[in-house]
Amino acid sequence: MTQVKNLPCWACGITYKDCAAQKATLAGRAMETHHFWTEDAFTGEGGGLGGIYWVRVMSDHKDFDWKGSGFDVNDPTTYKYFVDSVYNLQVLCSACHRAAKPVLHWLASKQDPNRGNLVWPANAGSIGIHHANYPVYRDQRHSRPDTPPFQTELTEHIAVPPVKMRLADDQAAEQAMKTPLYGHQLLAAIPQRIPVRT
Repeated sequence: MTQVKNLPCWACGITYKDCAAQKATLAGRAMETHHFWTEDAFTGEGGGLGGIYWVRVMSDHKDFDWKGSGFDVNDPTTYKYFVDSVYNLQVLCSACHRAAKPVLHWLASKQDPNRGNLVWPANAGSIGIHHANYPVYRDQRHSRPDTPPFQTELTEHIAVPPVKMRLADDQAAEQAMKTPLYGHQLLAAIPQRIPVRT
């Protein structure tokens, strides 16, 4: 979604290609995905049914292949088939996903070609969905650049703390070399220890 499809951040419009092209000035801005309809942490995966009423989720997402995907409402280990699917993921940049306080908008002091070339003020800010109430957060997407919902006293781009991602295996490391995840710290896979029985 973020790299191959180069989908934009739902809130501010930045893309993976923008992050790559401006990595020197954007200080670690990265593209991520947010669990939108069902938060991963609330599913109870690996420990009971959790707090998700799956009947309602199924009713709301009739286009998802509930039977063919491997999802089983009685098996929490299968919840990931919906939770980590395009039906539940929203593309966001690291600022619009995780910034706890407003950080400088990626187009601060620049024209926004997707909003009539209006210019964002020098103090325009972005804030993460995990730290703003939803109506205010939602307005980041729909606001006019000349009246942004968030402002900041910052005068330069700062990094939202990078996500540390442990690569699953050598294949994941090989893929990471082909499509770098700007703003993320990639950690080598931990060799799995097979218990020796004597």
